[in-house]
Amino acid sequence: MYLLNRSPTMAVKQKTPEEAWSGRKPKVSHLKVFGSTAHTWIPAAKRTKLDLKSKKMMLTGYSDTHKAYRLVDVDIDQVSFSRDEESEQDESPRSVRSIHSEAGSPSHGGNTDFTARDSKRPKWWHNTIGDVRIGEIIEGRSSQGKSKQETGTINFALMANIQEIYEPQVFKEAKGRPEWEKAMEAEHESLMKNQTWDLTALPSGKKPIGYKWVYKVKYKADGTLDKYKARLVAKGFSQREGINYEETFAPTTKMSTTRLVLAIGAQQGWKVHQMDVTSAFLNGDLKEVVYICQPEGFQVAGKEHLVCRLKKALYGLKQAPRAWYINIDRYLVQQGFQWSP
Repeated sequence: MYLLNRSPTMAVKQKTPEEAWSGRKPKVSHLKVFGSTAHTWIPAAKRTKLDLKSKKMMLTGYSDTHKAYRLVDVDIDQVSFSRDEESEQDESPRSVRSIHSEAGSPSHGGNTDFTARDSKRPKWWHNTIGDVRIGEIIEGRSSQGKSKQETGTINFALMANIQEIYEPQVFKEAKGRPEWEKAMEAEHESLMKNQTWDLTALPSGKKPIGYKWVYKVKYKADGTLDKYKARLVAKGFSQREGINYEETFAPTTKMSTTRLVLAIGAQQGWKVHQMDVTSAFLNGDLKEVVYICQPEGFQVAGKEHLVCRLKKALYGLKQAPRAWYINIDRYLVQQGFQWSP
C-alpha cells in the first residue's frame, strides 16, 4: 500500500493518491528493493566496545508513522524500524533471487529495478498492452520510440480507456442523474424481489438504525465502463450487541483452500466452475428485530411515517455475513455436499 499510494492510479487524474491526499508530490528517492539485505546501525548505548556496530537484516517495507525502514532480523524473526540503514541491493538473506526465478516473476539478478540501459531484459519487458510495450512504458517511450514530450503523457497500462466518472457521495448528488437513478431502481427492485422488509409502525422505545446509498462505477478488465452500481447499506456501526444482533461469526474461504481445490481439479482433470451470487447477503434470513427508515427516493406514498422491519440481512449489518452463510450452508448440505476435513 505504501508503494501503491506513491504510484499512478486510475482513481485520481494526473496525480498519485499521496499527492491527492496531502497536496505534495511524494519523494521516491528513498525506495529500495524489497527483500534486500540491510545493515542497520547499532547505537553505542546498546553495544559494548568489542560488539559489532551494525546488524545484518532484511528490508521489508517502510514505517507508517515516521521516516524509517521496516527491517526484519531473519535469525530471530523480529521486526524493527531504523533510519540508519545501508542496503545491499543485489543481495538477499533468504535467496529472494532464486524464489523469483523459480516463480517466473520479473526478476533479474535479485533486483527488479530495470532501466533503459539494461542489456538483458526479462521476457515480460517486450509484452504489449494495446500498441505500447510494457518495457517502453517503464522507460517513458511510445512503441515508435518517441519521447514523452513528443507523444504527450504516457498512459500507464490501459488508463487511456478509463473514463473519469464521478461517484456521488450522497443521495442528493445522485438524484436527477439518469444513470444513477436507474442503478438505484435496480437495487430497490432487487430488495423488493427478495422481500427484504415489511413496512410497519415503529414501536415505542425503538430506534431505526441509519442507512446510506453507496455509489460505485464498475469497469471491465480492459478499462472500459461496465455499469453503474448503487447499493443500499445499513450503518451497522450503530448496532448494539444483544439488541440489534447476537452472533456475527461466519467462516470464510482461505486462499490455501482455493489453491487446494484448483490443484486437485488439475490433477484429476476435472472442470472447475466459479459462480457469483447477486446480492448474496440479501438471501440471509434475519432472526433479530432490526428497523431502518424507508430509503430516500423510494418512500411509499401515504406511508412515509412507517419504517422498514428487516426480514433479510442488509449489506452493512454486523450479522449479514453469518445470516448468508447459514443459508448457503444449509442448502449445500441438503444437496448432498459434505464438509471437507
